[in-house]
Amino acid sequence: MPNCAAVGCSNSGANGFVVHRFPQNDERRREWAAKVNRRGDGGKLWVPSKTSCSVLCEAHFTKDQYEPRRNDKRLKCNAVPTLFRNGDAEKQQQQKRRRPFKRIVVNPSEQEKVEIVLLDHAYGCTSSTNADCSEATLLLETTQENDCTDDGGGGGGDSSSTDVKNATESELVEKLRGLQKQLLQSQREKRLAQSKLCRMKKEVVRLSQNISSFLNKDQILHLMKTKSKGLEWQPETLKDSFALWVSCGTTGYSALLNKGYPLPSVRTLQRSVQRVTNCMDVAD
Repeated sequence: MPNCAAVGCSNSGANGFVVHRFPQNDERRREWAAKVNRRGDGGKLWVPSKTSCSVLCEAHFTKDQYEPRRNDKRLKCNAVPTLFRNGDAEKQQQQKRRRPFKRIVVNPSEQEKVEIVLLDHAYGCTSSTNADCSEATLLLETTQENDCTDDGGGGGGDSSSTDVKNATESELVEKLRGLQKQLLQSQREKRLAQSKLCRMKKEVVRLSQNISSFLNKDQILHLMKTKSKGLEWQPETLKDSFALWVSCGTTGYSALLNKGYPLPSVRTLQRSVQRVTNCMDVAD
């Protein structure tokens, strides 16, 4: 899977980023290439061919460039990448070769703050997407340790370097990479869970429509509850169940109840018939 075509960007689909191919339309493809501002030999603007597999990752598109209410991050038909570093390609290449972070040590007499800023892809972070972007600013708060030696009385420069010697550059970078991988994994799991939940909701609606075509509301409530005690059967359900009882007999009707069919018990039907008989006798 190809990496992102932006200068200084190494994101790819294999790293968990959503990538988008350059448009097939010549005019829109040139527009994307102009935004990337990648130069070839002689300073000529690089424009990928129509059959090229060149892609741009999601870090170069703002949220309003995506179609709303979609989980697959589909770009709009007129989407244009806008999140790139300032400056030309040469400055971007020089920026890529710089140290990946810088360390700023405040006055060691107070609580020290060591700020580690990841330069690669800093443009991908916005105020609304700081939790989702892969580039972050890590702020470590450490306290000064009184580990000065007894022979010299303590020096300010040596104590400040001793306070941060455990927070080496390689350890911080490795820790940040591990956090980024965990974030990407959590985002993938969230998208899968949301997609699965959407499918389950649609399936529940479809099943409800199918069940309501041959079951009454009280029968559906009976299926949803583990016990039927306290449920009142509707007259329509009692009438249909009585006809089924007469047709199948007590043995066949009891077999349906044992299978879990949402039907009144035989005793309930007998009491219902007795009530109807008493009402007819009173009427006579």
